[in-house]
Amino acid sequence: MPNVQEIKDIIDMIHLISEVEVSHVEPMYLPTEELLKNKPMRDDVAQDDVATNVILANSPEQREGFFVLPKVID
Repeated sequence: MPNVQEIKDIIDMIHLISEVEVSHVEPMYLPTEELLKNKPMRDDVAQDDVATNVILANSPEQREGFFVLPKVID
């Protein structure tokens, strides 16, 4: 867990970055915009859910309807 000084350093860095003058900078090009012009996305249509037991059947370990994963945070 970060200590107080680390958090202060992060906040100071955010303040420093916010002082950069960017009003003259053009927005970045997004390649997804060009892709969507030529290949529109499919309609977002709701579909029937897959049964929980079918999904969990692919898991090496499950408990009470949930995936069991190794602990990653102390």
